[in-house]
Amino acid sequence: VRDSSMCETIDTVTVGSLMATIGTSISAVNVSCFASNDGSSSVTPSGGVNPYTFLWSDGSVTSTTATSNSITGLGAGNYDVSVIDANGCQLFTGATIAQPPLLEGSVVVSDITCNGAGNGQVVVDAFGGAIGAYSYNIGGVPQASNTFSGLGQGPFNVVVTDVNGCQITIPGTINEPSILTQ
Repeated sequence: VRDSSMCETIDTVTVGSLMATIGTSISAVNVSCFASNDGSSSVTPSGGVNPYTFLWSDGSVTSTTATSNSITGLGAGNYDVSVIDANGCQLFTGATIAQPPLLEGSVVVSDITCNGAGNGQVVVDAFGGAIGAYSYNIGGVPQASNTFSGLGQGPFNVVVTDVNGCQITIPGTINEPSILTQ
């Protein structure tokens, strides 16, 4: 060290270790069905000094402080988390929870051709939902085929299920002509 008169002194100083910086890895589980709240996220801190505090936010005014590194019951959206260690060091990170498209569908009904024939037919057109095959049920055992044949007169409900177990119910009616008279 030198002063303004150029006098110099030498001394030894020991510097303590620097505080470890915080690092994280974050994971997200997407919601299973459109508009569901079964998503989750977890953050794993590294470095820093235990214990950690986690401040989760969905961008709204409210935030949740948790001692857990996980948060559940999330809908689709962006979630930020602030990880704070025992020394007050802070790191911000975030996760995006996605959702599949809305599961939708319609039916094409072929009415019974002659009274008593029992030859009504329903063809289901399903789209959206989780990617993969659908199953179809019209009051019996679920099936992979979207066509139901040999149906009688009356109202029906087709239940369509996607690979995540999301369901929609599509109502319809099969009509039958009157009995022919002479």
